[in-house]
Amino acid sequence: MATKYDLPQFRTPTQQYRRMPIVRTANYGELYAKSFLAGQQMAQSSFAPIIAAIEKIGARKKSAEKTTDAFDAELDISIERIFDSTSNADTESRKLFNQKADILSDLKKQSLLKGNRKPKGSELTYKEKYEVAFKTFKDDLRNWGATGTKIEQLTTLLTGPEADKLSNFQNNSFILALKDELVENKGAGLNFRLNEEGRDEMFFQDAYGQDVVLSTEFLGNTDLTSLLQTQADFSKNGNEGKLFQTLAEEFNVTGIIGEPTTTGKAINIKEGLKSTTGGTVYSEDQKALIKSTLLKNEKFQEIYKDGSIAKSKFVHDWILTNNSTETLSIAREKIKAVAKASGIDVGEFGDQMIETLLFTYGIDNKNMLPEEESLMGLVDDYVDGQIANYFYKENYAPKETPIRTIIEDTPVKDKEEDPIKFASGNTLALLTNLDNNGGIIDQLATFHSLVERMGPYETEEGSIDAGGRGKLNEYIVEQFGFDLPPEARFDDIGDTIKTSVKSKDDGEFISIHEEYQYYIDDLMVSSKDSYYENAYKFFKFKGSDLTRSQVKTLLELHAAKTALPQIGLRNKYNDYRDKILNNAKTKYTNAGGDVNEYFAELEKQRLENFRD
Repeated sequence: MATKYDLPQFRTPTQQYRRMPIVRTANYGELYAKSFLAGQQMAQSSFAPIIAAIEKIGARKKSAEKTTDAFDAELDISIERIFDSTSNADTESRKLFNQKADILSDLKKQSLLKGNRKPKGSELTYKEKYEVAFKTFKDDLRNWGATGTKIEQLTTLLTGPEADKLSNFQNNSFILALKDELVENKGAGLNFRLNEEGRDEMFFQDAYGQDVVLSTEFLGNTDLTSLLQTQADFSKNGNEGKLFQTLAEEFNVTGIIGEPTTTGKAINIKEGLKSTTGGTVYSEDQKALIKSTLLKNEKFQEIYKDGSIAKSKFVHDWILTNNSTETLSIAREKIKAVAKASGIDVGEFGDQMIETLLFTYGIDNKNMLPEEESLMGLVDDYVDGQIANYFYKENYAPKETPIRTIIEDTPVKDKEEDPIKFASGNTLALLTNLDNNGGIIDQLATFHSLVERMGPYETEEGSIDAGGRGKLNEYIVEQFGFDLPPEARFDDIGDTIKTSVKSKDDGEFISIHEEYQYYIDDLMVSSKDSYYENAYKFFKFKGSDLTRSQVKTLLELHAAKTALPQIGLRNKYNDYRDKILNNAKTKYTNAGGDVNEYFAELEKQRLENFRD
């Protein structure tokens, strides 16, 4: 039996069949091509900004490098221009500014590339950092260039003809150190460097080996010459002198001081000899009142208070100069005398401490030792006393008239002079002229100053004075009446010591001897002698018989009563002076002399000197 298969039966297509869609195979190659092209276009569209940005960055980098190279060239030109126009040019300084230029150039490039972005941890953008650094660089370069000009101006003032108008008192420590560097060292030690903040500064070593550091910002923007103190002028027409004149006029208007007292007396000494004296002078009480009135005046106290510039200038521009008969050693001895009268022990190093306090008055009186502090009050009192003396001598002493004496006498035969009578008579003459304006006290100061400086010495202005032996010889003739022969012995004593002054020839420090000795008549004076020793020799040259102890005690008491206007000290001085005065009168009388007659002769001589 045949197998039966269930096969599909084909029929004639129906209309529905005809409406079925015909499915065709896709062209995958074409589809891939179209898809790739679309993807490529999409990728190009997506990455185009990035590519453009990269290209832009590349262009900016090239532009930044080009701009930076041009900037570097401008910096080099600016640096060279400053170096060519200043006296500060040196290899080290060039290196400093080249370093700063490299740093600035890098910041410039960063600002061009990164603009307003902020570096990590910075509050400033790259652009702002560059702008700040550029301003600092320009300021530093300008300041550095200006520094040379300012230092040159200062050097010219310190070493030129205008230097005489500067005060010996300078209270700016860096100016003092800079003055030493510029004048003594010719500026050889000046150097420049960058500090930790990248700013440039000038530095040099002072006399103590310590670095003095100053920013060029300060130096370039400061008038260094304005930091110098001008010299005080205590003459009649000077600013300081006019102040004291004004005070004197105020005192006179109020009637506080009064006019000098007119004195007159007639003495019948013996037959044929009559002395009549007269004049106008201020009494001791009036002199004390003049001085105390000044020191208590509010205006004076405000300007001349302890440690003030005005008081410091009086010390350095008056007391310790040729304007005054005082010298450092005289001032020292007077202060020691006041200390002794006040019961103060100056100690082993008292001389050095007093001289240092005077020499640095108003300049370096800080951080004092306790021993120095105990003496500082005495120094201030001494200076006050000197100001008061100046005030009296300049504004009141000119109103006094010399004591005039009219003598009627008959010639007296010369008699051989008794040595005791001669010596005691000279003592009387000295003691009665002790306190007068221009009298023995002033003459002693002049003599001591001339002896102290009779050989080469270093001045307070930092120069070498050849010494005044010629002036001393003239003074000897004038005061003591004898002329020294040219062969009079003058010796250099001790080893030589180096001064702080350099020779203009070889640049080496100039040396002088420790001591100079001069043989005057039968006595020797030394540049190392104390004020009291020279005072004793002055009295001896004048023919007095006072001992060293008597001269020293007399002058110590005089210094104490002058510096401290106290009645007790004045009485103590007067008592001692009267004691040795009366002793001299007794000696003169016992030697056959007549004291009244002798005083009349003295007045006659003074009158003749006045007429001359």
